[in-house]
Amino acid sequence: MGDLTKNFSRKEFACPCCGKDDISLTLVETLQFIRDKAGPLHINSGVRCPAHNKSIGGKPKSSHLKGLAVDIRCKASTKRFKILRAVFSLLIFPRIGPG
Repeated sequence: MGDLTKNFSRKEFACPCCGKDDISLTLVETLQFIRDKAGPLHINSGVRCPAHNKSIGGKPKSSHLKGLAVDIRCKASTKRFKILRAVFSLLIFPRIGPG
């Protein structure tokens, strides 16, 4: 299915305006762990080039620019709970929430 992990492909993380796709493999492997625990994840935003980051109001030093951050869409609170439970079990995330 995916070219980075069993469920994630590089294109899911690519910048929508230029295709830059240098996402951190460590981050993707961590997301795969979370997906294995919580079910499918919808990636809203992954890698951003400086132009795209600026156009959407991203912070000048956003981790998205380095391929070290993703935004995940989650509409249901039960799904959000599953995701957060998996994230907290890792004890490695410096920040969860608005950047």
